[in-house]
Amino acid sequence: MHCFSHEEGVLIVAFTLLLIIAKHKGKTRPAMMLYAVLVITLLLYFRLRHAVGATGVAAKVTMASFGLFFWKYLGWMILPIHMSVERSTDTPPPGWSGHALAAWLCLALACSVSILVYRKIPRSPIGFAWMGICLWPFCGIVLIYQGMAERYTYLASAGLALLVVVIGVESQARFRPFVLGLIAVWVLWGVYRLETRITDWSDAARLYGHSLQATPRSAKLHYNLGAVLEERRDFAQASTEYSKAVGLEPYYEPALAGLGNVDLNLGRAKEASQMFEKALQLKPDDVKAVTNYGTALQLLGEIDAAKTQYQRAISLAPDDDSAYCDLGVLLFRTGDATACRSAIRSGSKD
Repeated sequence: MHCFSHEEGVLIVAFTLLLIIAKHKGKTRPAMMLYAVLVITLLLYFRLRHAVGATGVAAKVTMASFGLFFWKYLGWMILPIHMSVERSTDTPPPGWSGHALAAWLCLALACSVSILVYRKIPRSPIGFAWMGICLWPFCGIVLIYQGMAERYTYLASAGLALLVVVIGVESQARFRPFVLGLIAVWVLWGVYRLETRITDWSDAARLYGHSLQATPRSAKLHYNLGAVLEERRDFAQASTEYSKAVGLEPYYEPALAGLGNVDLNLGRAKEASQMFEKALQLKPDDVKAVTNYGTALQLLGEIDAAKTQYQRAISLAPDDDSAYCDLGVLLFRTGDATACRSAIRSGSKD
């Protein structure tokens, strides 16, 4: 079931057709009838979704940027210089443009070259077909919640590897040493990138930092890196990353709250309260931001306002003891010992 819930489940239809053709060797009529039932069922499913008003991602499927998608994916497979865990910012814009037209022309040229390669290497269409079937649905043909992702190349890269092997084996004898040498260099490069990526995954800051080399306009990655740095108490760098995230997306609530956290830790209570106010205007039920906003107000001497925020945090998350403890400290400092004990006791029970 996990396979069907994954985005690459859209390839099942294409692979089923290939299996039918390969298995029955021309006697495909019964199998093709079943396949037609499968396709009709899928079309009926989408028609019913449309009829009842079910919606997914609010975007348009367009063929104009197909070539841009394709060349980006192919580049990631052939020479992955920089890799990223968040590729949505790489999604090409819909509609025709000079770049989109050039990508289509290059794609047409590549198809012509593949025909020439087929004449010289008859088995090459196997790799081309595998790569195309696994890659084309993710080039803007099928609407997916995330525009682009490196994981969409995993199956397609098997076709590329198969194509490389076929070219290496069936190339002319006089060119074979050169071709095999290029393949060896490419394989070593792949091993190096794999080892580098494994090292990246061993450290969150390194992973997000290197990912930003590939996708520097990702507000989410800047925020994630800022959160890691904040946890490591590197508040100066955390503030820088949060600020970059807000610069890319001014209404990105987690980054605004993160800036408030940094200011609070650096003793800048006034600046922290302003950031928490902005964050809570966007997401009023952010319990951590509400609690920290109360702390900032308490440091500014606004006792009643701080108490209100702590009580608001408790009402939003009755099982979270942070607000209870902060409220207890506030009540203790204001001399309300009875209420202080009650607040701390409530937090301890939860």
